[in-house]
Amino acid sequence: MTGRALEWERQRRAGLANMRQELLAPVTALVGYGEMLIEKARGLELEGIGPDLRRILISAQDLLELVDRLLGVDGMAERQSEADLGELQAKLRHDLRNPLNAIKGYAELLLEELDEVGAAATRSDLEALLCEADSLLSRIDVIIDFSSSNLHSALSDDARGAVSSMIANLVRTVRPIEQYAAPLRET
Repeated sequence: MTGRALEWERQRRAGLANMRQELLAPVTALVGYGEMLIEKARGLELEGIGPDLRRILISAQDLLELVDRLLGVDGMAERQSEADLGELQAKLRHDLRNPLNAIKGYAELLLEELDEVGAAATRSDLEALLCEADSLLSRIDVIIDFSSSNLHSALSDDARGAVSSMIANLVRTVRPIEQYAAPLRET
């Protein structure tokens, strides 16, 4: 490999590591919310919502496994060539959205039924889970769109480095702002 090819490969691996890290944090949070909601429902003796909460947790765990498998050290992304990057992006977008949409669907259904089943105490946790799921969905779109092979191939090496740096700075800047955003509450 030439020096230029080695540098591109190093940048590609660093990009994949950053992508994995950007996805793991919210996915891990979804797993945590799922576990916490199940424990809370068990403690409040809310067996009626247990099956849906278990489906949420299973989908979150599936999502975590997918991120690890697709973007992990030995994952599919490590074996991708530049030509296969579009295929990886399509697979990421499709495969990650399926369990994420299941999480959102079950959580939204539960939110509608909370008052009927006497589980209003779980509302804030479900809303936080939905907020995290929406955030992850946005991140998936941004990460995949910014890493698109069309953008990558259209840019010179210097421009690619500048865009990568800009994206990294944007992600570092935007993430802390999310922490201060208060979830909307019905009055």
